[in-house]
Amino acid sequence: MADGILPIPTIPLGLTDAAQRGVLIPFVGAGVSVLAGCPTWAQLADGALRACVEENRFTYGQLAQIENLAPRVKLSIARGLEIEHGFKIDYAKLIRPRVNDEKKEIGNRIYRSLGKLGTRFGTTNYDGFMARHLQVTCKGKASGHTDRVDVAARYLVYNLFVAISGTPETSRLLRDIDEKVETLARAVEHGWVKVFDRRRKSGAVVRLVALTDEGRRVARRNFH
Repeated sequence: MADGILPIPTIPLGLTDAAQRGVLIPFVGAGVSVLAGCPTWAQLADGALRACVEENRFTYGQLAQIENLAPRVKLSIARGLEIEHGFKIDYAKLIRPRVNDEKKEIGNRIYRSLGKLGTRFGTTNYDGFMARHLQVTCKGKASGHTDRVDVAARYLVYNLFVAISGTPETSRLLRDIDEKVETLARAVEHGWVKVFDRRRKSGAVVRLVALTDEGRRVARRNFH
């Protein structure tokens, strides 16, 4: 039919105005990130369990036996194996896979459009697209580069919080943190993360990033 549903429907002006005034909070679910090449909940759960297999704490036979369980249950099993055996699953890597340019551009377009819709969002997504493209607005006008960097810094803190499961004294290699220098610098400036050097047994010096107590509070307060 000629008047079918558009791939990207026009948003009524009333909804746009309400979102920009902060009286309407759009919710962005995992389906949006899937369009950009990120995993579904089922794929994320299976990826976490495969990470357990790689650590020799689970087998492919056991994985096949529970293939019909809900993603939430599978993630609980993976988390339980982490705690029991003392290893870490790199959830940030699972959530933010390397995608081709076409998928990346789809993600960029989606989140640029969402950024024009409003200033506040409810979301289950921490793949980085929203942090990079959210256009913070004030009374309908862009509030500028500084606010966007703050938003990106908050998402960096949350992604780090997820990656280390909020555990104190746990850090990640700086080179594994896929964020702009200005974003990391803003998080350090706010006292949310700290960057430090550590010498390995081999003698090599590596640069690490860790959350501060304030960073963990920000992650819990802003995204939970």
